[in-house]
Amino acid sequence: MSFAVKLRTTRLAGRRMLGSPSPIHSTSWHRQFSDNGDKKKPDAFTLDDFFSNLDSSKSQTKTRRRNTPSGKKQRRGRNKAAATTSDASEDLSTFFDEVNSIMKKNKKQSDTIEKSESTDNLLASQKEKKRAISLFDMIPPKKERSPDAYDEDAYDEYMDMIDTISSSKRFLRKHTRSPIDDERAASIFAWLKAEEPVVPHSLPSLQKAMTASLSEDELLQVRKDFRSELRAQKQTLCDHYGWDNQQYTVAISALMSLGAMCAKKATGAPIDIAWQKLKEAGYEMEKDRIHNYLYVSATFSTRSIDLSSSSGGESIIDYLNRDASSAIEPKKEEIQSTIDDDDDETEAQIDTTGEIANVQDLLFNPTEQSTSIRVRTLVSKNRIKEAEQVLESNANNFDLRLRTYAPVYKAYLDAGDVPSAFNLFCKMKEGEFVILQPETYVQLIACIAEAGYFREGSESIAGVEDLGYSVGSGPQLFDVLAQELADNSVEITAASAKRLYNAFQRGFKDSNLKPLHLLESISTCNDSAEPDELVVSRVSLDETSGRCPRTGTHLRLIGLDAEQKKQLGNGLAELATEAYAERVMKQSAKAELELKRFADWLDTRTGKPYTAIVDGPNIAYYMQNFQDGRFSYHQIEFVVDALEKMGENVLVVLPQKYTQDSFLITNAAGQRRQKLTRKEKEISRELISSGKAYTVPTGCLDDHYWMYASVASQTVSTNGVDMYVKLGNEAGRWPGERPMLVSNDQMRDHKLSLLEPRLFRRWYSNFLVNFTFSAFVGEDCSEKEIGFRTADFYSREIQGNHPSSETESGLTWHFPVSDWKENESFCIRIPSDRP
Repeated sequence: MSFAVKLRTTRLAGRRMLGSPSPIHSTSWHRQFSDNGDKKKPDAFTLDDFFSNLDSSKSQTKTRRRNTPSGKKQRRGRNKAAATTSDASEDLSTFFDEVNSIMKKNKKQSDTIEKSESTDNLLASQKEKKRAISLFDMIPPKKERSPDAYDEDAYDEYMDMIDTISSSKRFLRKHTRSPIDDERAASIFAWLKAEEPVVPHSLPSLQKAMTASLSEDELLQVRKDFRSELRAQKQTLCDHYGWDNQQYTVAISALMSLGAMCAKKATGAPIDIAWQKLKEAGYEMEKDRIHNYLYVSATFSTRSIDLSSSSGGESIIDYLNRDASSAIEPKKEEIQSTIDDDDDETEAQIDTTGEIANVQDLLFNPTEQSTSIRVRTLVSKNRIKEAEQVLESNANNFDLRLRTYAPVYKAYLDAGDVPSAFNLFCKMKEGEFVILQPETYVQLIACIAEAGYFREGSESIAGVEDLGYSVGSGPQLFDVLAQELADNSVEITAASAKRLYNAFQRGFKDSNLKPLHLLESISTCNDSAEPDELVVSRVSLDETSGRCPRTGTHLRLIGLDAEQKKQLGNGLAELATEAYAERVMKQSAKAELELKRFADWLDTRTGKPYTAIVDGPNIAYYMQNFQDGRFSYHQIEFVVDALEKMGENVLVVLPQKYTQDSFLITNAAGQRRQKLTRKEKEISRELISSGKAYTVPTGCLDDHYWMYASVASQTVSTNGVDMYVKLGNEAGRWPGERPMLVSNDQMRDHKLSLLEPRLFRRWYSNFLVNFTFSAFVGEDCSEKEIGFRTADFYSREIQGNHPSSETESGLTWHFPVSDWKENESFCIRIPSDRP
């Protein structure tokens, strides 16, 4: 069993003064009585006697060992260490001299007491003296505290802050028009420093609000009664001390300052004491002040104040005095207390955070924070349905978040209550400000799988059809939920994959799935599965075809629709503004305006639409990281010519810097200024004048321009014609989306992560085309051949696909896992009798 043992220290500054050591309970160590039972008083045995005997014993041992070889060797070592240990021996000797002096003094006191003892008490006294003195006898006994006293540890921290606040010279002047004299201030400090409540305080309306489910009319009455109770409590405290409003204001201001200090120091224990005093004072807190208390208590305080014991823990003396049986196992009444009903637990403990949240809701309108705390409190007491009622009653008052629903949702899942969890899941989906995470879906799917509802022919989940689902069980329900997860996220974590695996293993007992140990990860399995076999496996996909070796399914390359392209363009416009501010160190709308001008130009220009966008700098610097390397216009010209021969209409995106006659470049030789040759100037001017290049203004990032160009509508030039090129076309053109984006950029710019992940992945997979060729040295190239390759052959996102064989039915799902290799996926296929 676990236990806590604490050594209590004493406080200074007028609370518990540290005095001299308390008398030693037994005056000396005693020898045993003689065998004949005489009651003769034994001689006292002091530390001097002990060390004298110890020295004598050592000298005898030394005499026996002195002439041995090992003894001589040890003497040489001791002689070398003598100088080092002499000072330490002096200090040790001084310590034991002081201890011996105390023991002798107590011996004299004991002798005096024993002479005055009666004959009847002499035997009991002598038996008590037989107990050996321990070091713990010198520790001052713990001060007895009132059963109503506050938690000692929290009170100590509270008093440290009150001392700091009250020591300020401005404290008694800060909140009053005229200073308070010392006599009137004394009662204020007496109440602030009291270790226990001074006047009785009972706020039944608060307890009712915390323990009962109230209707709207009942809640209005409770709010009214609560304010009346606060006013009565305030009057009780003021009458007890004879305070006027000025003294009351100063006392409350100290507790408000303490709340602010707790927030600055990130500590919550003092709030527990201050909150009890605020209730005792009947203070009707202002909205901003109660929010501060609520923030500190919810963020930094993790305790509930125990009213069943006055001390914060058991001292080491108490622990050593316990009998062996109590140290090994708890008492029956302690075991019983852990299974008492919720009402008894509420009486035994005060949940400070829960009380503050309820007071906030009684005095003001509920907030998302206070509702979250109330929900967590109810769930911790296993009152889950009441917690859900709190959510429902406040759903229209303010914007509930996922964190508000999470405690109730998790409680239903942990209990295996699938219908209730499913119902709450649908409510969360409807919440405008509830952003569901991939784990939210995984938790529900795993709970349903573990209960066996995904098996073919299983009974329907109660109430699912009423929630808008056409199916309530079986593989078809899994397909629906998996598609919802795919619409919400592009991947899951390794922990989620393992959670799903374990759930299917428990829900499909007759499958070939083996249970995983706690620390065991899912192993890769690329063996071909039988058509009717349950597949829940980690697989390695073919990078060039997207084929799954386990099921034979081919993953698709999923494109962007018109709305998604527009959404991606809007995201790029926002990123352009942020990037410009970082580059020129000032906020400006220039970057967004320039990008919009580029977009309008693409949308309204006439002529043939652009079918290939070229990342100019990426191609010009390709393989040029050597001493004589340069920004190569010859490489740009080479790529443009190759694309035109393939039937593409090319647009090169060039930063304005590279259109000048000279500019700074950086390569393996360091930074230097490059001057364009006559031929390079001709290439640059030809590209610009022919409309094959667009110059990006200074300060703007060219990446945003070629990314935007790839998703631009080009309304006028396309005239509504779809530019997609099919595989195996007669012209022999590169198949896929148009315009294609030619670049080897790995897209590692951290700002791009701000784009919606699904849009970015689909754009990257569909539009990006990588290239390879031999680098130019000046105007020459050893092999003028170029190769193109799509960035991806399939979309690395959650997707369900139909089987490749007619003997199979249902969908096969693949989930990319963020912690696994790029070509690995988590595959799930549930056998189904339906097509």
